Amino acid sequence: MFAYINNAQILGNITKDAEVRYTANGYAVLSFTVATNHSKKVDDGYEDYAVFHNITFLGNLAEKAAPYIKKGTMIYVQGMIKNDSWQDDEGNWKNKSEIITSDFRNVRIFGKDSKPIVGGSSKGEESATDGGKAKGGADSKGSDQQEDPFAEEMDDLPF
Repeated sequence: MFAYINNAQILGNITKDAEVRYTANGYAVLSFTVATNHSKKVDDGYEDYAVFHNITFLGNLAEKAAPYIKKGTMIYVQGMIKNDSWQDDEGNWKNKSEIITSDFRNVRIFGKDSKPIVGGSSKGEESATDGGKAKGGADSKGSDQQEDPFAEEMDDLPF
């Protein structure tokens, strides 16, 4: 039996603020777009261009990450690629690809100093997401930083 892999990793900037919406069953969904910058060789130089990626967070991740999904914020997301096709009212085929995750370990949101402010840390890992405590236990968090909303979820992991 083969093991199949459906995994994408994106590091880029959020293009606009996002809001949580809920399904009819009350399940939280947060959709937004991340832009990554690239360049291609054109004649004797290079031309820059952006690629836009649709991202969807599900469940608790959607609710807890929503306050941090702000335009211009750098984010790292790892998740499953989902492709959808459908026909619109005029009979034209439409396609959409998105990266979906509900796993707190697969998200990091970065502050202006490029240090992670939310997500992805594990116990013993020194980062701004460890509740502001350096390895020595001293409070190193500035007053403008918030507690990591994912910390509680990380503590519940079975490993």
